[in-house]
Amino acid sequence: DDKVFLKNSIKHNCYWKNWLSEEFYNLGIKVIPSVANFVTIVFKDSLSAYKYAQSLEENNIFVRSLNAYKMNNCLRITVGTELQNKRLLKLSKKIIGKAQ
Repeated sequence: DDKVFLKNSIKHNCYWKNWLSEEFYNLGIKVIPSVANFVTIVFKDSLSAYKYAQSLEENNIFVRSLNAYKMNNCLRITVGTELQNKRLLKLSKKIIGKAQ
């Protein structure tokens, strides 16, 4: 029943979903378009996706594997707070930079 909260949540998720999508694109990672509160990123292979997820987990950032959907090279990342999203991107730049 809290329409203000709902409106603010939708606005927040739309903004940060688009921001994350653009930032991952700039890192050379494909993003599947989404209308939800998450982005799905696509790696060249399942090993790259696994290594990226493991590196994030070592830093207490948890993403969802999509292996159950036979999308082994993809990861689902839920939109977080501004601070969480920026921390994710900062760490992603380090991880992806090392992999290249």
